[in-house]
Amino acid sequence: MADSLRRALLEKGHDVPLSDIRARMAVTLGDAVAHYKRTLGIGEDTMERYRQIMYSQGLRAAQPFAGAREVCARVCREGGHNHLCTHRGASARMYMEAWEMDQYFEVYVTDEDGLPRKPAPDMVRRILDVTGRPAKNFLMIGDRELDILAAQAAGVRGCLFTEKRKNAVTAAEYTVARLEELLDILF
Repeated sequence: MADSLRRALLEKGHDVPLSDIRARMAVTLGDAVAHYKRTLGIGEDTMERYRQIMYSQGLRAAQPFAGAREVCARVCREGGHNHLCTHRGASARMYMEAWEMDQYFEVYVTDEDGLPRKPAPDMVRRILDVTGRPAKNFLMIGDRELDILAAQAAGVRGCLFTEKRKNAVTAAEYTVARLEELLDILF
């Protein structure tokens, strides 16, 4: 997503570092867009170009984070369950299928469910309701603070995945820079 936005901005003459775009998108895509509208004066034409670039790359272009497949598979092998809670719509399941990761997920809650967006806890609560499992048995892993806030508002512990961001400020109970670090928390 960040690379697609960078390409769209470059086509409009704005050379924005990928690290800046990633950091702004770590909040939300909407926040990043609002910032660039305000500071660069981008318009809907830039966002339309962003969408064209995103979709032209196809489903295989949006790769899972390093270690995601291995961690999800281990959770399943150990008798645990993975669930997906995302602002994406139908593409979320399509991405999981394209990367053959759908086998590791039990419940999908997406934008199509019509629930308030995170940081509201509704999406997380839907997973709790569907599974019937207590919140204390869950750990929500997210790459944005709004994921952590939604988890905590639903009574679920949160783990912020910081990946390449350094010194991330978070309310999360845990932070990991690599997904493999989750194994020490979970097992």
